[in-house]
Amino acid sequence: MRRIDVTWILLYLAPLQAQHVRQGVDGQVVDERGSGVEGALIVASGAGFTGWATTKADGSFNLRGAGAFISVRRLGFKPRLIATSDLIEPVRIQLDRVDNTVWSVPSCAALPNRGREWVGGGLRVNATRRRYEGPVYGEHDSHWYFKLNQNTLHVVDGYAWHSGLPLESTLTASQGIKIRGWFFGDIAGLDLSGETKDGKRWRWVGAPLADAVEYKNANPGVADYFDKIVETMCFHSP
Repeated sequence: MRRIDVTWILLYLAPLQAQHVRQGVDGQVVDERGSGVEGALIVASGAGFTGWATTKADGSFNLRGAGAFISVRRLGFKPRLIATSDLIEPVRIQLDRVDNTVWSVPSCAALPNRGREWVGGGLRVNATRRRYEGPVYGEHDSHWYFKLNQNTLHVVDGYAWHSGLPLESTLTASQGIKIRGWFFGDIAGLDLSGETKDGKRWRWVGAPLADAVEYKNANPGVADYFDKIVETMCFHSP
């Protein structure tokens, strides 16, 4: 299988069709020595929860469905994001050990005033001196919105709101995608960002299920402003 290292490296991708043909994927996740990596979370875009799997003791996994991309994350390793069109049988995905590109998210309780000015659910951002709307409650979720011009930074806490990745349409419309990992305790998260062919930027920072912070279709100046908010992120653990 051709290796694609995407940790803070821009991927120059030909634009993919948003309605990618769904397919199942069987494979193995290994470390640098070729040993199987147990407990890695595999999440595919565009497939809902048919695109979720956890590796077994030998690193093997089975996805019942997959769209244009699969992501792989595991504590102690740098995450991967791979276009399914680049997967070659037998599928064998190598993870490299964690380095300084994977950032540690602090506990909100360790911040000034125990983070009481931060907003969100699990993932929280600093709202000090910034205007926002929320919480806005849905059936199983809560939302906060920071608006600048016509763009919105969205903070969400809610079971299965995002299925572990940004929308596939966001990923496939990107000229390039950068991937960075983050962790808190035993949670391994993703920090994905990209740019469309017309120069608009997006970013999605999320935990496997309930929590995410994201913006889409932002001009560079607005994206820089939202990035400063994202970088204040902490994790609230009851």
